[in-house]
Amino acid sequence: MVDTTEVAAEEQWTHDTMIEGLWRSAEKKEISILYEREDKSRYSGQALEDSREWKDFFHKFTIEEIDAFTDTHRGQREARGPRPNQEQEIRKREDKQSGERKKAADELETLFRAKLEAFEIPEVRDSENRELRSRIRKSKSLTEISAVVSALMALSIIRVTLKADNLLDEEPESEKVVSGTIEEVANEVPKDED
Repeated sequence: MVDTTEVAAEEQWTHDTMIEGLWRSAEKKEISILYEREDKSRYSGQALEDSREWKDFFHKFTIEEIDAFTDTHRGQREARGPRPNQEQEIRKREDKQSGERKKAADELETLFRAKLEAFEIPEVRDSENRELRSRIRKSKSLTEISAVVSALMALSIIRVTLKADNLLDEEPESEKVVSGTIEEVANEVPKDED
């Protein structure tokens, strides 16, 4: 008959020596294990509940011991206080985040002002092209606003040019309402009829 303690001893983790372990969370389902190699160098690893490392660790240590390791480690960390420059690092991180938020707010303000300025341009303000005017309102960048404003102005110039060369099919002057922008004239160009 085989002794079960001998079998369990053979199944133990045999590579490096487990020195101690710490709970990684309050739920106690994961631990950090400190290992020591034969050359006395140390490293840490993690073990999840029911993993081989977990079982090997608890073959050597008890829950009470890991609780004690964790409490001792926490106490030592609190006794040391914040590490050097930690407050300075926190302040730098907060300053960086604050700067990023300010930059984003400034960019949003600039975009809003550019949209307002775009609608002050007569060709944009007086345009009946709802699609392009809507694109200005929905624009996410200054480049996009500029492109749509340029398109509206180009349409306005084309309309004025066609009108000057009498290439527009227009209704008689008595029935026609005179528009104030090039865009309105451009919108009156008839589509090719088949």
